[in-house]
Amino acid sequence: MGERGKGAGMTEPEAALLEVAVFLERSGLRYMLIGGMAVAVWGVPRPVLDVDLWVRVDSAALDDVIRAIATRFRAAPHRLARALVSHILYVTAANGVQAQLMFTTGLDDGVFMARARTKCVAGFDIPVQCVEDVIYGKIEPARPQDLADIRGLLKRFGGSLDLRQLRNRCLQSIIDPQTRCTIDQIFQEEIKVHSQLVNLCPLLERLSVIATWKTEPSGASWEGRAASARTEEISGSPEPTSWDHLGTMPVPYVPTPPEVVETMLKVGEVKEGDILYDLGCGDGRIVIMAAQKFGATGIGLDIDPERIKEAEDNARQAGVSDRVRFLQKNFFDADFHDATVVTLYLLPHVNMLLRPKLLKELKVGTRIVSWDAIGDWKPDKKVGVYLWTVTERAKAEWKSTGGGTHIGASRDTTERSQGGLVNSEGLGKERAS
Repeated sequence: MGERGKGAGMTEPEAALLEVAVFLERSGLRYMLIGGMAVAVWGVPRPVLDVDLWVRVDSAALDDVIRAIATRFRAAPHRLARALVSHILYVTAANGVQAQLMFTTGLDDGVFMARARTKCVAGFDIPVQCVEDVIYGKIEPARPQDLADIRGLLKRFGGSLDLRQLRNRCLQSIIDPQTRCTIDQIFQEEIKVHSQLVNLCPLLERLSVIATWKTEPSGASWEGRAASARTEEISGSPEPTSWDHLGTMPVPYVPTPPEVVETMLKVGEVKEGDILYDLGCGDGRIVIMAAQKFGATGIGLDIDPERIKEAEDNARQAGVSDRVRFLQKNFFDADFHDATVVTLYLLPHVNMLLRPKLLKELKVGTRIVSWDAIGDWKPDKKVGVYLWTVTERAKAEWKSTGGGTHIGASRDTTERSQGGLVNSEGLGKERAS
């Protein structure tokens, strides 16, 4: 990571990036910047709240590398346990900014790393995912910010994009022959005019809706890996009607520490009369404590029959079987509209998948308590865990626009990073206070 003279006014996300990058380089690991910060580095104005990195590791050394990075950044034990299964590690830099590291070991990964371009970030040379791959990574999840990123990159780079490369990546990832033919035809037309991009922008915005995606063996797309199916509602697009494809999603069972359980219930102000749903309930400890100590009624949902049996046994031993229930069910298909409190101790990308379902089904006033953030939703409270309260405004905004940055009442909807907004010149400019 060559230094070009450290620039003044470095944002906190930039400082976090450099802290992590220095450690990766000293450890001899190849990496590249991806996600939202990569979009900003390429010159498209957008908020930057955290850091996303793709790290190439030999498969034999994967677990050791994850443990070493977790130790360096003092990652909590549950985060390490999750990372050893999901190969996605969340760490916190010294300034409090979160960095998300996705580890890849596939044979094809070197190709994507080779396409990275070196860009200057805060005076340092950083490998950044190429524009075409950034665009591709934004197609499948198709969240509102992803679509804005796609539009911004297409507008900025226009005819300089390698449309053949983008076409090939999209076609390789789509199963349906008719869809492949339609997309190929549009790409071919765009390649002829190239600078116009008349049909390509709306195509890419709608691609995740009309296409049935393959699972990429190499996990080349950060967003495609972190959100393996369409997860956000797009204005005017059909809503997903089934979540069966998520039935085998790898959500490792990591028991919630007892002190975290109590904190979640206290922050959520759980009380007698509440109906609490715990999504991915495991051994039932959150639901059981909610009934035993806080007087609530609880329902736990988990897809693992062994966990359900264990939860039922624990409820009997705790003497709360009359106030709790445990259902073996995929929570994406479950009905929890009657909840007054929903608790989440899940992987961050699973939280993202849940966003449209939560706002569609939960009634106004329902509290959502989570150990991890839920994308860019601004919490009403953060005391070790996150709390949101569903509002009428949030439900209406989500329905009308397909997304939003807040769900709580009286929240400033301006996106803010811990270091400032990104202005028209791209990453690195401080927001005037």
